[in-house]
Amino acid sequence: MKKWILILIFLGLGIFLDLYFFHSFSFFEAIPKEIFWEIRVPRVLVSALVGASLTLAGILIQGLTRNPLSSPSVLGINSFASFFVCVAIAFNSSFVGMGLLIPGFLGTLLGALSLYFLAKILQGDIYPERLILAGICQGFLMASLTNLVVIMDESNTQGLLFWLLGGVDGKSWVDIKILLATFIPGFLLSILMMKNFDVLILGDNAAKNLGINPSTLRLIGFLICSILVAGAVVTCGPLSFIGLIVPHVGKKIAGDSLRKSLVFSVMLGATFLVYADLLSRMLQFPYETPVGIISGVVGALYFLMLSVRRRVYA
Repeated sequence: MKKWILILIFLGLGIFLDLYFFHSFSFFEAIPKEIFWEIRVPRVLVSALVGASLTLAGILIQGLTRNPLSSPSVLGINSFASFFVCVAIAFNSSFVGMGLLIPGFLGTLLGALSLYFLAKILQGDIYPERLILAGICQGFLMASLTNLVVIMDESNTQGLLFWLLGGVDGKSWVDIKILLATFIPGFLLSILMMKNFDVLILGDNAAKNLGINPSTLRLIGFLICSILVAGAVVTCGPLSFIGLIVPHVGKKIAGDSLRKSLVFSVMLGATFLVYADLLSRMLQFPYETPVGIISGVVGALYFLMLSVRRRVYA
């Protein structure tokens, strides 16, 4: 019970600080309503929803692949979405807002389906490390193709490069609608399928003995992940490490069971990105650092620390 109270306090405090501090207006000054409701509130809500979406996608992928090193960014799903969004903008710059959700979803869907078939071809259920390596390779491939598109589209190069860094600045209520349209279905489907996903973590044989088809369940899980990642990438770019580090921390606090850790980790993911956004504005105030850089640095340091600790204890 204490951990739920603490995470709610930290999330509420982060939202409060993000709304009122490190902006062009002082905390003691009256904030114009237009700035508060059209700039600050959408930004904070987008941060929370993107953090929650990527964390939920990370939890599902780690369970589906039975590998704690899996995440949308590691397996290349983010890269597929980035490529499709960049291609859509390069060929038709009128693609904005909800319009980008279609190419974003097609990209994540293709990435998720490629993982599904790779898992079957490479026997990913028996050799999870093969699936990780294949996912990393397809991620590098799509990242290279994305860079090619960005270089070829000279008119949008600067904007696309900044978008690829990942950020929550300049968001509007349209972005919140996109995220709600992807997060709510993804979250509800995850809750409904939670018991089945928990069984899959025990192994394919255990799932089959209970009358569950592992292949069908993985396909459903990857489709849910593609919905969640599409909304996050379209609104904020390909943020890395959130779907990797937050589930780790959430499981350590709430327990390894998906039933115990899912909701807690989702709230932790929202909290993480809200504070990452706050830190991104503190570092160079009054200028901003893209929040994708913050999440990448924190994620890299976290896993470096884990590697050192395991080496010491070994």
